[in-house]
Amino acid sequence: MLPEQIYLDYSQERLASYGLQPSNLKDILGARNITLPGGQIEVDATSVQIDPSGKFTNPQQIGEVIIGSSSSAGQSPVYLRDLVDISRGYQSPARYLNYLTWADKNGAWHRSRAVTLAVQ
Repeated sequence: MLPEQIYLDYSQERLASYGLQPSNLKDILGARNITLPGGQIEVDATSVQIDPSGKFTNPQQIGEVIIGSSSSAGQSPVYLRDLVDISRGYQSPARYLNYLTWADKNGAWHRSRAVTLAVQ
């Protein structure tokens, strides 16, 4: 089975209009998707471990990340979904998906990688 991936399709011009580069998106998403230990709270004689999670669980959460604010008078937040098209897909190109099994002239079986051509 192929691993799923989330794709962010963007326009260089659109990112530039907000003063961003593609590498900024990687840094912003990386900073949002980290988990740091939250500490420990003592309640009566019990200690409660706090472990906050910043992990994304679906593509919509990625789109809700605030990238900055608009330059209009209202300074409204700019979300990632406003700048990029977010889609879910499978690893492309697939790695090591197909193999060819064949017998040599002595009858010994071999397995090697194969190339697949697909047209969509």
